[in-house]
Amino acid sequence: MGDERDYNLAVLVILLLLFWPLAIIYYYTRPMKPDYYPYGPPPSQPRSAGEPTYGGTQVIYCRHCNSRIASPAAFCPYCGGKLS
Repeated sequence: MGDERDYNLAVLVILLLLFWPLAIIYYYTRPMKPDYYPYGPPPSQPRSAGEPTYGGTQVIYCRHCNSRIASPAAFCPYCGGKLS
């Protein structure tokens, strides 16, 4: 009974020694997820007051991070700052 456990432990140790470098290589070479912007990418500069609405909703800019967001929001989805 004790021999089976020692054998299983040896297999586990061998597998760990063989595959941890592959896990580290995968971690650093995996494709990165793109940033997700629910209302489109943030603008480089605020637009003028005559800007059309975005998807039928009035567009405002966060005063904390200058991100473009829909006006009914209470908090900025990008930085979490309070909009009111």
